[in-house]
Amino acid sequence: TDELSLYAQASRAYKMPALDEFLQAQAQAEVSLFEDRTTQFYEGGAKYGNPLYGFTLDYFWGELKNNVSQGLVVDPTTGQDVWQVQVNPDSRAWGIEAEASAQPVPGLMLLGAGTYIQSQSVTPGGSAITAGGIPKWIANVAATYGIMGVTAKADWHFVDRRTIIDANYDPATGTYTRYNEVGALPAYSYFNFGLSYAFPGQGITVSAELLNAFQSLGLEEGNARLVSSGGNPIFLARPILPRRFMAYITYQF
Repeated sequence: TDELSLYAQASRAYKMPALDEFLQAQAQAEVSLFEDRTTQFYEGGAKYGNPLYGFTLDYFWGELKNNVSQGLVVDPTTGQDVWQVQVNPDSRAWGIEAEASAQPVPGLMLLGAGTYIQSQSVTPGGSAITAGGIPKWIANVAATYGIMGVTAKADWHFVDRRTIIDANYDPATGTYTRYNEVGALPAYSYFNFGLSYAFPGQGITVSAELLNAFQSLGLEEGNARLVSSGGNPIFLARPILPRRFMAYITYQF
């Protein structure tokens, strides 16, 4: 109808091997032995909108199969670098995403979005474990207000806690030889604020933004492969950027 839409889609595609898998002379011959890394994805949902508000509700399901790769590893016996074909479990995820918008008064726009996701690693034997490094919840809320060429905006972003897993899969037995929850990246959130002015009829906009305004702390990702080195605990992670101010000019022509 003019206000309501229902939709559904399905896709089947392929994931290209990483470029690192072609670094040695016989790499292509070994890669040719791999089965195609197929991806399947399905989603469906509903969208509703009128001049005052709108919303979207979406369900999705996806899977990556035949996740075989080749990489450079250290032989624990000789200490030498060797190329090794690695059989990794299939990846599967499903989730629900919701978005909403409202314009209660002229010039004011409110936006919100949230995603809930469940992800798993599935072995050839059919057993499944929770995949590491993926938050269950992601959300953001934003508001903008514009009047006489001046636009003010504020937004809030949230990323849920993520488990860090150290796991090695043994293709000979179809089991994990090591599966440890080595830590977790804590949940974090941060606020951004901005102000801009568009010169009438000039195509020029001057903007200023204060990012991570309240100096929130958070880790975007962590590396479980290097948990320790030389007996000293080491955990590699990438933090979000600290508070910072940005100013810029844009010109549209």
